Amino acid sequence: MERKVIFHVDECGRFEMAAGNIHNMCSFYRGREIPVVIELLLNGEAVRAAAAAAPEAEGCRELLREEGVEIAVCNNALRKNGIAAEELTEGVRVVPGWWSLRKGSFRVMLISGLSTFRSGSQRAAAGELGQIGRNNQESQGRIAGAGQL
Repeated sequence: MERKVIFHVDECGRFEMAAGNIHNMCSFYRGREIPVVIELLLNGEAVRAAAAAAPEAEGCRELLREEGVEIAVCNNALRKNGIAAEELTEGVRVVPGWWSLRKGSFRVMLISGLSTFRSGSQRAAAGELGQIGRNNQESQGRIAGAGQL
């Protein structure tokens, strides 16, 4: 069964942590041959990470290229931060707001490192997130909120 996850980042300082969690999640599901669709929503000051000239731009390109993650940025946040759509890393899409993300039933929404379960097999998803969190803890020495309710 395909898993669908949205990571939401609204602070520049959390982009690197989210990218690490996304890599761990992709590795976890790939290792179990479970299809996963991951979308990273950047809003607030975090939209700066998607600008092609930003230090985080290579991280965005890596997520798009290597992990197949879809990256969306909030148009309102772009305007507030003085960033034009033309300045974004190639492949990043602009959405009018958080409500206009991909349609469909996402099982888990990770918001700035906190987990909220939305539908479906909640216990299975919680167990998977717990395993991903343990993998993250082992590899980085900390759990960045994955699997916590």
